[in-house]
Amino acid sequence: MIWTRGNGRKVLAFAALAALMVGSTAVAKDEQKKEAHRIGEAAAKSDAYLDQMALFDSKQVALGELALQRAQSEEVRQFAERLVQDHRQNRSDLMDWAYSKDIEVMTVTLATPMMGVGGSGGEKRYDKDMHRADMHMDKDVMKAQKDLDKLGEKDGKDFDKAFLSQVLDDQEKGKKMLGKGEKKFESDPVFTSMIAKTDALVMAHITEGKRIHHSMK
Repeated sequence: MIWTRGNGRKVLAFAALAALMVGSTAVAKDEQKKEAHRIGEAAAKSDAYLDQMALFDSKQVALGELALQRAQSEEVRQFAERLVQDHRQNRSDLMDWAYSKDIEVMTVTLATPMMGVGGSGGEKRYDKDMHRADMHMDKDVMKAQKDLDKLGEKDGKDFDKAFLSQVLDDQEKGKKMLGKGEKKFESDPVFTSMIAKTDALVMAHITEGKRIHHSMK
């Protein structure tokens, strides 16, 4: 598995920090530091959330691709195909939005050796918080890979059931994550529209996945 970051810059954090450098009194400098701290922390949290979204989509794509190779049921295969198409499109939409905002979002490829590549330089508070977030993402990516590896050990009907169970669990968690995004980016109509679209797809996946899973019992 591999996840990387690009060489982009978080313009919001850096531009705001540059603006805050104006001022010479001790009081002003103290206020500047506090504001820089707040802005850097907020930017890091937002980026960590976007990375979680990217991992969610990438894991669902990987699960679906595995099911297309291993599933016994044709109905499960069809469900897996829709899962791949939907989350591949979601991931593409997320990357396009991030590019338009000059924000870097990690790319994840599961089932390959993991390698993390960090960005260069930047505002200190931002870097410190993103380092913590990156350490957390390492664990999340490893957990995603572990889930895939465990699923890959199964065959036939057992695989189909385990695949559906894993997807349903992930989709339920994804729905909660999307709810947080609506609040975090409520000032961005394009992003909230993307969240709403993804939420509708997640609900459809949950409904269909439960139906298929129930029919296999």
